[in-house]
Amino acid sequence: MMHPLIQSRLQSVVDRQRRLRFWSRLAGCWTVAALLGVGLILLQRQLGWASSLALPVVAALGIVAAIVVVRRHGRAASDWRQVAAAVEALHPKLDGRLLTAVQQEARAGGGFNFLQDRLVREVVAHHARSDWAQIVPQSRIRIAQLAHLLGLVFFALVLFGLRTTGGQGLLTRIADSAVKVTPGDTSIERGNSLVVLTRFGGALPASVDLVVGDAFTGNRRIPLVKSLADPMFGGSVSEVMSNLVYRVEYAGQFESAAEAGRTLTLVSLGVIIGIGFLLHLAFKSARDAAL
Repeated sequence: MMHPLIQSRLQSVVDRQRRLRFWSRLAGCWTVAALLGVGLILLQRQLGWASSLALPVVAALGIVAAIVVVRRHGRAASDWRQVAAAVEALHPKLDGRLLTAVQQEARAGGGFNFLQDRLVREVVAHHARSDWAQIVPQSRIRIAQLAHLLGLVFFALVLFGLRTTGGQGLLTRIADSAVKVTPGDTSIERGNSLVVLTRFGGALPASVDLVVGDAFTGNRRIPLVKSLADPMFGGSVSEVMSNLVYRVEYAGQFESAAEAGRTLTLVSLGVIIGIGFLLHLAFKSARDAAL
């Protein structure tokens, strides 16, 4: 058993190291879960399909990973020799005495002999002159906490993005969740008019066209008119004489989706670089930050 005076002095170092690793690993959890969500958003937009399960799955993975980090943090064992070696590296005047003191074992009766007590007193005196805990300054812990906050905000924003693109069903078209066209697939009597209404759930486009195709006239475009009060465009086919197929096209529907994907990718890349840079500052090592 290590001498209690040595253990109590090293405990402050251990506590700071644990806090640094804790906040850094939490930042990593939120970031990895957010990246998974970004991948799902981009995949959904690429395929044109979305699922209501995307948001709860990503949220559950992030929360479960965070719980695992918290549980492991509370049960992590201390490697006293490794801690002593880190202190010795910062304070070479200890000249190996701290490492030697950590390895001392009490006698069968529970006490330490004269030489062991003398070694411990010398090491404790050095601690009184030098704060060993400064091998992990508070500033590095605050940087790790900032990285954690950035990762958590990134995760929350991605969840919000999944909420707006996830659709209402188990599997739905993204366009169907944002744009509603009525009457859809319908039947009318020959010679009657067909009224088409298009309601947008998001930003309104500059122009909307009804593209109608039949066996006699081919494809023709009919501009739809915006309602003054509602986010809706409407128009009509004056006379339907045969079976026809119609669709709604609006300005910027493909360009806006591509631009949104590029923006999301760039923002995600910037956040990853920012978090990685903060963790590098916190650990003073790219290798330790990655771990």
